[in-house]
Amino acid sequence: MACPKLYTTTEEQVEAARARKLAYYYHNRNQLLKKMKKRYAKKVGKESSGSDRRRKMKEPAQEPAPSSSEVTALARQIQLVDGQLYALTDNSIRSYSARVCKSAMEPGALPDVVEKALDRVRLMQDDVLNSHNVIYSAAGISKDWQDAQPTVRWFQRMVEYLEDMECHVMEGDLRQAYSKKLLAYQASTKW
Repeated sequence: MACPKLYTTTEEQVEAARARKLAYYYHNRNQLLKKMKKRYAKKVGKESSGSDRRRKMKEPAQEPAPSSSEVTALARQIQLVDGQLYALTDNSIRSYSARVCKSAMEPGALPDVVEKALDRVRLMQDDVLNSHNVIYSAAGISKDWQDAQPTVRWFQRMVEYLEDMECHVMEGDLRQAYSKKLLAYQASTKW
């Protein structure tokens, strides 16, 4: 009796090979890191020559890294802005985009309805991105950084939807795009 074929297509074989390599790395990462450090130390060595001194340029003084309490404060600030986004969108980016679109299509609506909504979201996004970048530079990919990642994605998606709407407003075909369901928030399967 022969073993059944595990992978019938080349895509499945490639995915299985990737999974095996990834599993190997995660199971043996400490040993691999030690080996890489030893190889690097052998390559570089402890020699110092005049040419090395010329290559090493004096780096500008860096700002001191924020302390853990500052990182926590930044994470709380991101959570606060995330709460503001939830309040603004009623926890649904699509429904908020639909409301903005419908208010822009109403007769007698101001032409900058979408632009004002986009500016408001971008201001909130700038705060989140700045805090997120400071957390990353201070603590790397930490728990606080990972907790803020979905909020960053929400803002990116929100800005994408509103920018798409703004483009259609500028072209003057918002109603057509809405009726044909060509707007980004209508076509997207996420969120």
